[in-house]
Amino acid sequence: MTGADVVAMVVGRLDGRPVACGALRDASNLSDEVGPGAAELKRMYVAPPARGQGYSWDVLRGLESRAGELGFGRVVLETGLLQPAAIALYEAAGYQRVPSYGAYRCAPDSVCYAKDLPRRS
Repeated sequence: MTGADVVAMVVGRLDGRPVACGALRDASNLSDEVGPGAAELKRMYVAPPARGQGYSWDVLRGLESRAGELGFGRVVLETGLLQPAAIALYEAAGYQRVPSYGAYRCAPDSVCYAKDLPRRS
C-alpha cells in the first residue's frame, strides 16, 4: 500500500502525541470477492503504552464513520491468526469472518473479516 492508495487516516493522540492509527483504502477493485463499494481497513496500530485504553475502538469507529462519509457501504480487513486482541476487537465491533480475498487467499496465517455499514440517507 502506498500513500496514493490511502483514502482516509485516523490518528489517536495522547497529550498531543500520536499513539494509535489506522487507514482506509478503496478496495472496490481489489478482488472479485470484495465487490464494489468496499473500503479496506489497513495499518491499525496502537503503541504498547497506550493499549487497553480504548484507542483501538476510537480509531476503528473513526475509520468506519469516514468510510460511510466517503460513500463506502462495507469495510473489509485482514489480520493474522496470531493477533487475538485484533480478532477480539473486530468481532466485538460486528465484523464477520469471510473467505480470504486477494493476496491473502494463499496466506495460511491470515483471517479476513467484513462489516456492512449502515446506509446513509
